[in-house]
Amino acid sequence: MIADLRGVIAVSVIHGLLLLLILLAIPGIASIGAPTMVAAPVAAPLPPRDPEVVRALPDPSVLRSASEYTSWGGRLYASPPGVVQIEKDLERDLMGVINAKRVTPLTPLEPEEGFQRAARMHAIDQALRGFDSDLDPELRNTTDRVAVLHRRYVGLPAGFGLSHGHGTSGLPSAAELARDLLAQPNAEEALVSPEKSVANALYGLGIASRLVGEQRVYRVSLIVGPRGAMLAAPLPLTARVGDIPNLAFDTAASGGVAPQTYELWEPEKGTTAFSGGSTTAPQPFTTPGVYRFKMNAPPRPAPAKGKDAAPPSWWRGPEVTVK
Repeated sequence: MIADLRGVIAVSVIHGLLLLLILLAIPGIASIGAPTMVAAPVAAPLPPRDPEVVRALPDPSVLRSASEYTSWGGRLYASPPGVVQIEKDLERDLMGVINAKRVTPLTPLEPEEGFQRAARMHAIDQALRGFDSDLDPELRNTTDRVAVLHRRYVGLPAGFGLSHGHGTSGLPSAAELARDLLAQPNAEEALVSPEKSVANALYGLGIASRLVGEQRVYRVSLIVGPRGAMLAAPLPLTARVGDIPNLAFDTAASGGVAPQTYELWEPEKGTTAFSGGSTTAPQPFTTPGVYRFKMNAPPRPAPAKGKDAAPPSWWRGPEVTVK
């Protein structure tokens, strides 16, 4: 009787162990043939995440909206959080070094208010949210930011960035930052090359820093673009179906340039929604959506070294959400 009981107990134990092994194996079995999920790279935040930083950051989903991003960025630009320092002297000195390298036929880069706002907002954003990229967490690049934040500019802006760590005992030198900035891909050609840079261009520069432990971390955001064309009045961020956009140009601010035709491009779909529009007789918006203006650009003057004039291209303009 006792032997039979022992046998039953042994079998029960074995059954229990087998059941445990099966349960442990189920996740592995279930994953066979399932697609592998690879997490997208996410920039780690700059520690420490102190209360002032937390208060300055809205819900990330809010910033996907162009209007909310503009509103939040405007507050950052007007009154940066105390944990972030705007390095205005370093901004001035860095541009002095870069402009000194722009020899004939190049002229010094000239500051542009809309570029300046977009560049400094991006530098502050990087310092606060702890990323180091032209792409922000909402996947906006320089062109996207200018399209949202600069409501008059039509052209081809380019962005260059730099992250720099320095001890708390002093600032990095402007020459040091210029060296590292010009080492970025395409930066030297775009900024200081007599053969390849735009001779007469605009810029905006933001340098923001934040103390992290024993190191002060700097974020540099530089936006450069040809003079392009300036709309006479800012386009609204939002419009309604039936509204007619005002595409009149300020020819004095644009150096006499006034694009004649335009397209509406849908950045979320990567497709052209409307083409063949006339800037002198623009069409009303017909369908809700997010649209970005593209306008024909006149041929640029022949560059140095006897090269032919560049062919016409499409300049990018402001983004509008039609409701």
